[in-house]
Amino acid sequence: MVTHEPANPFPQFLLHIGAARAASTLLQNWFLAHPQLRYVVRGIAGLETTTDVGGLAEQFLTAKQVRYLVTSEEAFSGTWLPRETARATDATRKMWGKRGRQNVTSRKPNPYRVYEGAPHEILRAKCLLLKQLFPSAHVLYITRGLEATLRSYYTLNAQRGFWNKPTDIMGYLKASPELGAMLDYDFVIALYREQYGTEFVHVLPYELLRDNANEFFGALENELGLEHFPFSTRRVNASLNARELYWQILFSRWAARLERLTKIPFQQAFLRTFAASPRATRTVRLLARSSRNQVALEIDPQFLETFRGCASSLEKNPRYAGYAREYLF
Repeated sequence: MVTHEPANPFPQFLLHIGAARAASTLLQNWFLAHPQLRYVVRGIAGLETTTDVGGLAEQFLTAKQVRYLVTSEEAFSGTWLPRETARATDATRKMWGKRGRQNVTSRKPNPYRVYEGAPHEILRAKCLLLKQLFPSAHVLYITRGLEATLRSYYTLNAQRGFWNKPTDIMGYLKASPELGAMLDYDFVIALYREQYGTEFVHVLPYELLRDNANEFFGALENELGLEHFPFSTRRVNASLNARELYWQILFSRWAARLERLTKIPFQQAFLRTFAASPRATRTVRLLARSSRNQVALEIDPQFLETFRGCASSLEKNPRYAGYAREYLF
């Protein structure tokens, strides 16, 4: 077992940096549940507000059970950010309109836009800023196979109505400037190892979680020096299949048409309530079973080939031995 004992009575920092569409929500549930981790959803270092610092410090002096203060944000390894602090690139403006990325007909922009600037330099700037904020931290990076990530990324945005040609998966992917950096696993890994050291950057494949969740969390606990904690690994935020996605998109477009006719934001209401609810998922899956309509989710092999070499550093990692096809080794 690899352990890293802190030099003081306080916990260490753990930065979960993604990658996108690699079970981040499930991992965040694990952070919340594990007694040796302190995590607050969308918080920083287990803190929700600055007033939490005093109580947290006092707690650590009397009880040393917590080993890591966790910050989790998959956008740390991506090139998108909240629209309030972003400016759309020319490519994004052309693709989504003058106001940046938008829902199909809605006047309200998507909460996320692409950064303006070279994507890899944006990733480097994020890493350097995190290094300033957390000079000594463990970094957790979960990768996912290239083709599966592309398909999942498309389905997530298509079912939420962020693409005006929802059956054109290749059109969407080719017009997404953030993908080149998001899938450059070698670059992200080298970047964080340079700043934090190889032994403090923990890289695991999503496919191990998919195939054997107990082995995945066991490996993670071993690397972080945590005690074993039994955890339910029920999938969350699972992507829809081709038939389910067809109906999800159809409902979204119906809502968009109603919005055009009535000027009432039906699509926004649909995306906030129905599309995100378990009832919607059950309805969509019931319709999918009774219909042969579906969205084509095939990735153009030539387009996929452009990402070959983005994960070559993982080839010698024994945990990736069975996943050469997923990472194009």
